[in-house]
Amino acid sequence: MKYAKAIGLAALALASAAHADFNLDMKSPHFRVIVPSLPQVKMDPHPAAKEHPNLRLMGIEGPWLLTLNTPDADAGMKPQDCANVIAGSLPNRPGVPPQNQIYKNKLDPNTFIAAYVAPRSHGNMQLNAHLISQVGKNCVEFHIAKVTDDKKEAQDWFKSFKGAKIQAE
Repeated sequence: MKYAKAIGLAALALASAAHADFNLDMKSPHFRVIVPSLPQVKMDPHPAAKEHPNLRLMGIEGPWLLTLNTPDADAGMKPQDCANVIAGSLPNRPGVPPQNQIYKNKLDPNTFIAAYVAPRSHGNMQLNAHLISQVGKNCVEFHIAKVTDDKKEAQDWFKSFKGAKIQAE
C-alpha cells in the first residue's frame, strides 16, 4: 500500500508539472508574462540582441519557439496602441497571412492577442500567437510558435490562451 501511495503521489506531481503555467519575469522594464497553456520553456538572450537590443529573449524546446521583443513605444502609447501597431504590421513579416486571416482579441484590459496558422511543408502548420501589451516606454510582444500536423490542435489554438497575460509589475 505504501508503494501504491508513493506512485500515485509521483504521478500527481508529474501531471502537475506537465500542466504548469509558463511564467517569465523581466526586470527592465518590469513585467511578467503568464501563459497557462504553455510549458515552462527556458529563455536565453536572443542571438540577435546585440544588433537589435529590443529582441530580448528566445526559447526553443521541442515544438515550441518563443521570442520576447520590447520595441520602443511612442510617448503616450497605451497597450491598445501597441497592439494596433504590432498586429497591423504582422502581414509584412515572412510567412504571415493577410490581416483578414489573423485572429485578434483583447485578453484583459492590458493584454491583446494576434494569432494565426501558417502552412508549412509536408502538411505541417506553424501555430502562432503574439501576446501584446505596453509597459513603461516599451511595447511588449511575446511570440509563441509551434509546428504541428494536427488539424484539431490548430482549431483549438485560438481558444488556448485563456488566462494569458502580460502584467506590469
